[in-house]
Amino acid sequence: MFHKHPNYHFKKRNTTDDYKFCVVHSLLENEIKVLFDSQRKLGSKYATEEFENEILDVFRWQLPFASGDAIISKVGYCTFEEKEKRAPKNSYTSERFTLLERINKLSWDINGQSFRVNDEQRPKLIDKALNKLDVTYKDIRKLLALDENARFKGLDYIKRSKSKNSESSENSESIDCEKAKYLSLKGYHEMRKLCEKAGLWDTYKDDADALDNLAYVLTFYKTEEDIKNKLTEFGFPDPIIKEAIESNGFTKSANLSIKAMRKIIPFLEEGLVYSEACKEAGYHHSHLWKNNERSLKLPVIDTSDLTNPVVIRALTQARKVVNAIIDKYGSPYQINNELYNQPNFINLFISILITLSSNSSFNLITLSSNSSFNSFTFN
Repeated sequence: MFHKHPNYHFKKRNTTDDYKFCVVHSLLENEIKVLFDSQRKLGSKYATEEFENEILDVFRWQLPFASGDAIISKVGYCTFEEKEKRAPKNSYTSERFTLLERINKLSWDINGQSFRVNDEQRPKLIDKALNKLDVTYKDIRKLLALDENARFKGLDYIKRSKSKNSESSENSESIDCEKAKYLSLKGYHEMRKLCEKAGLWDTYKDDADALDNLAYVLTFYKTEEDIKNKLTEFGFPDPIIKEAIESNGFTKSANLSIKAMRKIIPFLEEGLVYSEACKEAGYHHSHLWKNNERSLKLPVIDTSDLTNPVVIRALTQARKVVNAIIDKYGSPYQINNELYNQPNFINLFISILITLSSNSSFNLITLSSNSSFNSFTFN
């Protein structure tokens, strides 16, 4: 029983990539058999072997895997190239695009002076990411031989600890935050392992098209037959097909297509940040609506880059509430967003929504004024 396990005292729920408190299928099936066997021993006339087999057939039934074509039909279209499907997030082109974007926006301060990655440092970071799965800020500091006074933007170097004799906190500076991951080419390293097992990494390591095709199959095709047929169509040999079938595959897609990324990448390689690179490639990075038109209601939220299930649920539920309000009262002409810094804000927020939903005459969504709020308004 879970409640008897010592770890259950500290953690009672599964989290992303951690499913310790899941029961394997075979144990649940064995439990059904034990229950029926016990009932028969106790003389139940209903616990027949025929009924047990019927229950087991229902328990074992699973939805069939969707075909690759069915999965692809659900993939969204590129932000910039509206007729192109979004690329697999773990494809070679997509990960290189993200890598360059991350490198170009990396910055640090030294005694108040700001610095960015230069043309000499960029190839070093790219090479590091190609040879190490997770590149941390600490790795970057060492690789670029940064000054000891350098502090990366976006990191919190303040270490907070409470005094033993009082409730007040004592702050000190620490570079432990630099252990955080900054760069990672998960798909590239997974495909490298796959090709190395097949003994063909040297054949494919510099072939962007082949690696993109391999990631495409691993992302959108899930059955053994589909994977085999599609990889054969792309011209991959049997050793690669064998390893691909045994791999875990990928699951997510990016926001852009391979076509759009390949247009932007040359400008990212020159060191331009994303917005500037898009402009040079003929795109406008802020034009996210088709035909530049906004929709009446909030669109479906792209959660592909979100890993926290609590955040995902909060965003999706908030979208449902806003869209429900629009359905009932019409589109608001002004929305005031209030940022609150107190722990009980969620209770206040819920009470405000309840109040709004009971007011049939409102057509302005605004959260009441409070001295603890930092307010800004969208019109």
